Amino acid sequence: AGLILLSGWDKRSPFIDPMCGSGTFLVEAALMAKNVPPGIFRKQFAFERWRDFDEQLWKDIVDESYTKRHHRLNTEIIGSDINPEAVAMAKESLENAKLGHEVKVECIPFDQFIPPTGGGTVFFNPPYGERLQESDVNELYTSIGNRLKAKFPGYTAWMITSNPEAAKHIGLHPSKKITVFNGALECRFMKFDLYEGSRKMKKRNVEEGEE
Repeated sequence: AGLILLSGWDKRSPFIDPMCGSGTFLVEAALMAKNVPPGIFRKQFAFERWRDFDEQLWKDIVDESYTKRHHRLNTEIIGSDINPEAVAMAKESLENAKLGHEVKVECIPFDQFIPPTGGGTVFFNPPYGERLQESDVNELYTSIGNRLKAKFPGYTAWMITSNPEAAKHIGLHPSKKITVFNGALECRFMKFDLYEGSRKMKKRNVEEGEE
């Protein structure tokens, strides 16, 4: 949830996680887009056992949060993964969050994934390389970069990784890098702006427009 907030996703444009694993990003994004408050599925919070807990105030807050929720998801949130077991887990996670009928998840490798046209946000939490050979992880990151450049014009891509050397094989220059931690692993959360055509052409068009 924190990474999605850091990305500045507008909650209206398509949100895609093409290596979704158990579906964490998909669930968090969908709940945000529907304005569902965090912890909505918890049966009890520790503060409800405080001696000065105001039960009526808490009830009013919960009731107000329900009035602000959106009953329908007003954007496309799509996940995919090459691993059928991961897809099954993602679908189960979405069902548990009452989102199974609103978020689409497919079993498909990223190099075959076709995103909706018009742009949006794509999130990656790819393997960092702890269980892969160096050549394999570098090849994976190269393929990610190639697919982003070929099929995701107009999108903003965000990736978290603890492997900065492998990230160089994406072949794209990050416009932003934020240091974050995934457990004990120090990671970089990187933003890639995917333009139609080259970055130089984009800059030239902007400069010509200013003139």
